[in-house]
Amino acid sequence: MTKILLMTFLLAVSTSAYAQQIAGKAIAYEPDKIMIDGQRILLWGIDAIDRDQSCWLEERMWDCRAVAHRALQILVDIGTVTCQRVDEVEVYGRMWGVCHVNGLDINEEMVRSGMAFAYRPQSDHYVAAEDAARENAAGLWKSKFVFPWEKRAQRDQGEVNR
Repeated sequence: MTKILLMTFLLAVSTSAYAQQIAGKAIAYEPDKIMIDGQRILLWGIDAIDRDQSCWLEERMWDCRAVAHRALQILVDIGTVTCQRVDEVEVYGRMWGVCHVNGLDINEEMVRSGMAFAYRPQSDHYVAAEDAARENAAGLWKSKFVFPWEKRAQRDQGEVNR
């Protein structure tokens, strides 16, 4: 009886730990979303340019979203990605996570490289990385853009894209 109780306890603990963490080969799904073993993971505390957005560099439009997406793909291709679940409810039931590869915080690296932004309504954890990216004119910071949350608010209000 003791063995059965111990086995049940160990199974419950390991299942709970698995639900809190996922690891494996990741695919960059969007500039701020990845997929591991079919599980979509939104990178917690950051936000990135959406599909319908563009940036302007030296008075020319450039596909900054594609560049940001590629930057994330390069990061996740370094090795096995491990994401720690953040207990926050997402509208569509997707998992929020802080993800790492080879000791690097992927969320922070995307912000520090200027390919994503600190999402302050969710967390101030990546604000210093964003400040460094802005100061160094890294990534998107060398161009003109609309913050993704502002673009979504415009879209929700029916405003014309700028």
